[in-house]
Amino acid sequence: MNWRQISEILKRIEHIGATPYARFAEPVVFGVVLLLNAGRLFSTRFFPALDAPAHVYNAVLLKEALLASYCLDGPNWILPNVSGHFILLLLSYVLPMEVCAKILYLVLICGIPLVWRSLMKAYQPASPWGSLLIFPLSWSFFLFLGFFNFLLGIFFFLWVWRCSLYFQKKLTLQMGMSLCVLLTLAWFSHFLMYLFSLMAIGFIYLPNYKKTKYLFGVLLAAIPSLILTSVYILNYPSPGNYSWQPWNIIVEWIINLRFLQIYNLINEAPFTLGYTCIWTFLFVLGIFLRFRKSNFNFKFQSSDWVWIFCIVLFIAIFIIPDGDGNSGGIVTLRIIFVTAIVALLGITTLRLPGWVLAIGGGLLAVFQFNHYAQLTPNINDLNGDANEIYNLGIYLPANSTILVFVNDQNWLTQHASAYLGWNTPVRILKNYEAELQHFPLHWNQNCLEGQHLKNISTSKDACALLSANNSRLIIHYIFIQGGWNSSENNCPIFYSLKQEGKIKLIKQSPKMSLWKVES
Repeated sequence: MNWRQISEILKRIEHIGATPYARFAEPVVFGVVLLLNAGRLFSTRFFPALDAPAHVYNAVLLKEALLASYCLDGPNWILPNVSGHFILLLLSYVLPMEVCAKILYLVLICGIPLVWRSLMKAYQPASPWGSLLIFPLSWSFFLFLGFFNFLLGIFFFLWVWRCSLYFQKKLTLQMGMSLCVLLTLAWFSHFLMYLFSLMAIGFIYLPNYKKTKYLFGVLLAAIPSLILTSVYILNYPSPGNYSWQPWNIIVEWIINLRFLQIYNLINEAPFTLGYTCIWTFLFVLGIFLRFRKSNFNFKFQSSDWVWIFCIVLFIAIFIIPDGDGNSGGIVTLRIIFVTAIVALLGITTLRLPGWVLAIGGGLLAVFQFNHYAQLTPNINDLNGDANEIYNLGIYLPANSTILVFVNDQNWLTQHASAYLGWNTPVRILKNYEAELQHFPLHWNQNCLEGQHLKNISTSKDACALLSANNSRLIIHYIFIQGGWNSSENNCPIFYSLKQEGKIKLIKQSPKMSLWKVES
């Protein structure tokens, strides 16, 4: 069988399933899949993510406005990493914190596919069924890391892109103000996504370079965020400790879709490779059909700017450093994730037959369902830990101070002690956010006896703080997460206090215990 015969076969079956009903059926199918996707969030009381407990806990502290007495300075809201905290803070005035967290997760899980679908439709695809391709990305590694601000940055990045398409077609004051607000929100969410938002606007402007009014309008809309950028750069210079991932590791991440692998890279690889194969097949088929229709002569189209943007992002994967010693890191994997989102948008512009996209979306759903089923035992186990820690919070009076020892080797529970502060405002002395400059709240080291420890992220430092305990920082409770014996061996002062009857056991389980320090 030669290429001409293959081309003839494709031509005959190309319009199978392309009925007028597709445009009515697609929103229904998309809505059902969206609800099923979001419904997984409510299978457990908590959705356990690495940083999420700390983000929610710090929103509690922001709400209480008792920062000075909590050994905290701030809040500093002029940071490109605060939108998640602000949303949680607003919601907390009317809802319990565990509900606030679920709502924020819903915004991320549902919001990104919805705005991506709106952006896809703006490019007038041949079939609406391409909307189904985005769903596997809604449960990414970053969601399980609890990277609220980064994912909100993606949400606003896509929204900025969509708004810019409207704006270049209809230059109105209302659309200009909307673009200004969205760019500012993108800045407050994540600086990298703000830069990508500007790049998206640039690629929209390039094919319309004669529209000087559009360029002037964009510049006006970007003024607030550009001012914020200047202030941020002047006040928070990069430390310059840049690092890059080896290129072979990056290639492996791209092929295996590392940004969709959560707990076990080996066990989850068959599912992520399945995603790769389906998306790659759709891309190759779309390219072939594109060239076949033009008699294998390339003709540039306006939608090809999506692919140019994708290529630029792909190059950026290998150029932009993975971290600078100051940011949250994992920059390379974030760019790969964004590149995949843009590439999927590009696939929908290739004018694939609707039935091909529908089948591809169905296969992706099958892979995703089985992938999530494999994750469920881990989620249930971590939810049990979160529930147990959260319930221990009822024993903690408001304004009490809790010293935390973490001996749990599971890296996904390193910040789980923050669940103690979801119910009641307490001072938890393991708060990684307060040690970093790109979060709203920061430790007051004079209050924390800073001369005795550099930070309080480790059990060793917690033990040093317990040894240095005095009237300036009274510890009321000690929370131990993980093995009990290792705490005794690693911190003799704790064992000594226990022998002297100066600490009293409140509640203990195989995984954790809570102790009260007797005054």
